[in-house]
Amino acid sequence: MSPKTMYISKDSSTVMKGLAIIAVIFSHLPRVISFPGFIKSMLHPLGYLGVAVFLCLSGYGCAMSIIRGGQSRLKHFWKKRLIKIIPGLAIVIIVTVAIKTLFWGQGWPLWEILLNAFGLSSTIGRVTWYVTYILTCYFLLSIIGVKQSRNTVILYAISSCFVLLFTIQFDIPSLGTDMWGLNAFSFQIGILWALYNNRICEYLDKQSVRISIRYLYI
Repeated sequence: MSPKTMYISKDSSTVMKGLAIIAVIFSHLPRVISFPGFIKSMLHPLGYLGVAVFLCLSGYGCAMSIIRGGQSRLKHFWKKRLIKIIPGLAIVIIVTVAIKTLFWGQGWPLWEILLNAFGLSSTIGRVTWYVTYILTCYFLLSIIGVKQSRNTVILYAISSCFVLLFTIQFDIPSLGTDMWGLNAFSFQIGILWALYNNRICEYLDKQSVRISIRYLYI
């Protein structure tokens, strides 16, 4: 099959996401099970690697969707993702607020609840930082676009560095301060992977490398 028709298969993406989920689960096991120190040290990085895989695949899939449909697909792109993200997130936030109010006596202003429900903050459900960050990545994708050019590469590189510096300045390790800034760069790497997918395939073909990973593509 010609490299021009190659793209990451749905099955391959599902398998990689499954492995990423397992990695994240293992990284959190020390919170509920007592492990020796060296095992904790081995498991901890798996969480960052798992999230990085998710972000990279997300960037690849989002960019491919726009590339195939053209920039006119941006409206459809946002509509589809907001429908998938916001309702579930809003339910989680409402339930969290209700439980913490009833059993722990905590309370938040209405504006903060709304920001959290729309994924614009993660102060209530702190584990929802991923949604806040992925929406930021979507905005970057919408602004910078998916044009193959040096400027596009530079802008995505600069935006990644900005995210990393932001997380360091405000001490938000979940967004990428630890593990060499994996999370700060992963979504953008996925976008660039999609943009230069054909060239990557051609290069691997020339190096006789892709034959060993051919099942990654269809």
